[in-house]
Amino acid sequence: MPAVQCPIPGCDYVTDDLDAAIVAVLITVHSTTHAPRPVTAAKVEKVVQHLECCDEQLHKDLTRSAGGSLTNKHVQEALAAIKKLAAHENNTMVARVTLHYMCQDRDEPVRSFYASLRGQAGVCKFFIQCPTCNTDVNYTDTIIRDVLARGIPYPEIQLDLLGDKNQDMTFEEVTQFVEAKDSGERSASRLLDSHTVQAASSSYRKA
Repeated sequence: MPAVQCPIPGCDYVTDDLDAAIVAVLITVHSTTHAPRPVTAAKVEKVVQHLECCDEQLHKDLTRSAGGSLTNKHVQEALAAIKKLAAHENNTMVARVTLHYMCQDRDEPVRSFYASLRGQAGVCKFFIQCPTCNTDVNYTDTIIRDVLARGIPYPEIQLDLLGDKNQDMTFEEVTQFVEAKDSGERSASRLLDSHTVQAASSSYRKA
């Protein structure tokens, strides 16, 4: 890549025509030789500090992208360039599809499943702008409630939920409903297992 000149006013330092990664390192190291001065020097030092926080690959990509060093850019320009290369926007559609495919494991407590749904929903951007007041309306809780109802692994509990007369439950009410039913199912299962063991033990003693 082309040689890069030190952006500090009055400095004649110029790098050789080298690889982008080497140029980035040379400019960064050279910038430490300048004592803090007025506003311009202070701005350059801030940019250098931000660049020093980047790993080697990102630093190299930034130098290539800018066609030289970023130290001659405004701090906000440098931050924007770093964010553009370092931060990857989540694909909202993929995140939403992933959320709708989530199901509760049979041995997973409903609260744990709810926590997983809440975490995934956090990147789905479930909000829409009100055409009247132009404020964002967040409908995340409604989506979580519906996905939780769909992801229940127990058909009996799911049918009880869907057949309940209250079809306007909040996500917390749905969670409590499923939690109570699930707890009852587990208790009944343990009781049945206990009776089975006792019956087998009685048969053994009679024999």
